[in-house]
Amino acid sequence: MIDINTVWRALLNFKLGISSKEVSFGSDGTCRVSGEIAGDAQELLDLYCPFATKDQHVVTAHLGQSIDGFIATKNGKSHYINGQENIVHLHRMRALADAVLVGSNTVRNDNPQLTTRLVDGPNPVRVAIDPNLRLSPTHHIFTQPDAPTLVLCGEDIVNKTRHSAPHVEILPLPSANGRIRPSDCCQTLASRGLKNLLIEGGGETVSQFVNAGTVHYLQIALAPIFLGEGKRGLQIPEVAGPNAALRLKTLKYHMGDDVLYHWRLTKHPAER
Repeated sequence: MIDINTVWRALLNFKLGISSKEVSFGSDGTCRVSGEIAGDAQELLDLYCPFATKDQHVVTAHLGQSIDGFIATKNGKSHYINGQENIVHLHRMRALADAVLVGSNTVRNDNPQLTTRLVDGPNPVRVAIDPNLRLSPTHHIFTQPDAPTLVLCGEDIVNKTRHSAPHVEILPLPSANGRIRPSDCCQTLASRGLKNLLIEGGGETVSQFVNAGTVHYLQIALAPIFLGEGKRGLQIPEVAGPNAALRLKTLKYHMGDDVLYHWRLTKHPAER
């Protein structure tokens, strides 16, 4: 019987170029199993199979939010809207990604480590978008050398020595009105071999990448709580009416009390 541990090891091995006799992966995000597989192992395989990629450009965005659509309270507190099961899911997504990207507000408000400490698997390269280089060097991603860390800033920023830790690199990119284009971020990272990208927040950053058409998969983890007011999650341009809205096929995965909604926004790169 193929269990969860066998499936997870096969996913990690595929990323490393190591084949598995129990699970095989196609270049189009599909997979096949050889033998009987447990129900929970099949669910894990169904969820993570699209992200088992080698040398393919796949961008996934993830947000955790309340029932009433907020990813944090007004003062920026978001720990912990989602439960432990979704946090473990995020760590699995990080392990399969080449890089995990967040905006400056997420670093400032949440001070994340962006590692895979809760699961077996490698840490991804950490990427922070900080157009004006205003983040304090005391945040975890700058003080903890668990993984290489890239800071994307505007090319017109003069002081590029703000973060001097050996594991931190400053990457200047073109910017306009204090923003760096999502396409430039993706292209720059891909040129460094960081093609499987996980965007972990916040709402403004995810919205920018989705609206720019750079995201292949979108995940929203819905927690059974109400915040009443706070910081909004995904925001997209208004449509003229429901008939003009993009209607997507929804996959749902229960993670403790949370429900993870999974959508494919564009075709898998191998299908194009």
